[in-house]
Amino acid sequence: MLNRDRALGAMKEYGIDALLGTTPVNHSYISDFSPWLHWMYRQITRDKFQFQHYALFPYDQGIPAALVAPSRPSSMAYQAEWPSWIEDLYLHGSPWDLGPEPGPEYPAEVHRIYQIAKIGPEKRAKTAGEALVRAFKDRGFTKGVIAIDGEGIDPAQLDKVKSELPGLQFKEAGEFFRYIRMVKTPEEITLMKKAAAVNWEGFKALLNTARPGATEVDLANAFRAGVSAAGAYPVFCNNASGPSAINHWEPRPYALKPGDVIYCDAGCTYKRYNSDENVSAVLGEPTKRHRDLFEAMSGGLDATKAAIKPGVKLSEVLEVFKKATLASGAIKAFSGFGHAVGLEARDMPMIQTPFEIAKDDIIDMSTDFTLEPGMIFNMEDAKRELGLGSVAVEDTYLVTATGCESLTPQKREIVVLPA
Repeated sequence: MLNRDRALGAMKEYGIDALLGTTPVNHSYISDFSPWLHWMYRQITRDKFQFQHYALFPYDQGIPAALVAPSRPSSMAYQAEWPSWIEDLYLHGSPWDLGPEPGPEYPAEVHRIYQIAKIGPEKRAKTAGEALVRAFKDRGFTKGVIAIDGEGIDPAQLDKVKSELPGLQFKEAGEFFRYIRMVKTPEEITLMKKAAAVNWEGFKALLNTARPGATEVDLANAFRAGVSAAGAYPVFCNNASGPSAINHWEPRPYALKPGDVIYCDAGCTYKRYNSDENVSAVLGEPTKRHRDLFEAMSGGLDATKAAIKPGVKLSEVLEVFKKATLASGAIKAFSGFGHAVGLEARDMPMIQTPFEIAKDDIIDMSTDFTLEPGMIFNMEDAKRELGLGSVAVEDTYLVTATGCESLTPQKREIVVLPA
């Protein structure tokens, strides 16, 4: 997944000797290795530093990259089933009892787990910090600048490294990592296309459930089941139905009635990559107001897609979206915006006025970026009116060498459902 050329170019520009990914997002991005424990338990436990996984990527490509991981059966199993391109592994924690070596009748992944767990004392340590010190020393890193997304490392472990290797300078690089991740590799694009296709399967299941008497809870459950059945993980399902539906993000027991507007903004992940789309529907025929709002916003997206190409600034894209949306007069106040999408559902940049400043210990820049091939971002708009409900549009765009490609598989329309 790592965009190696972009990473090396940015590291050279800013004088970075190595990247150190410690959060689930950046550890996975560098290594292709995505342990479930690292992702899930940081979200649902009080101690976000319970599972320490690090990925070290040197600028000097003659120096091997390294992984630091817990010495526990679950971690071994993930490394065998979801292998990284990084071969050098350092373990921390107590060894576990391997038992006798499995016989030849066992499958290959069993033998891979056993071999990983047999790593010798030269690459084992009691703590994650000690293991990381060994990884640095083995690579001759006694001085240099290390770009670290420090949100994922236990401060005590980082203090251990700093005390053992005072010549290393650690710079907070959370935004720097996001800057590197803005331009996707072909492998990432493939995963994101799959995520978008699976998200549409969830929407189809939701629409098939939408009928008089069904509740928002029923619709949300249908979306989640459709996504799961298609092989992805549902992340959020913001649905709102009926005349008071102006941001009910938690599904209600509200029962649908003929004439109700249905709106859903939902996303899923496929192999850690996010999709984010929305759908608008109605039980019966849309009103003129409903159609006017939708067509104004949809026309805005048509003009936006035509404007997206390399060399154009994001502020120019947003201005095209605004002018085209307001052209019909149906909408008086523009509320559209956009955001990048990738390993995070809202990655850098946010596309809005004013544009944010991306700043950490390495970069300090406006997020009004100039488009490059491989960037992926959403543009969206929504109108919410009491008595009507919510209606919205959203597309995901991949910047290509000559323009852009929509990754949104469904037709942009008000879906008319039987009343």
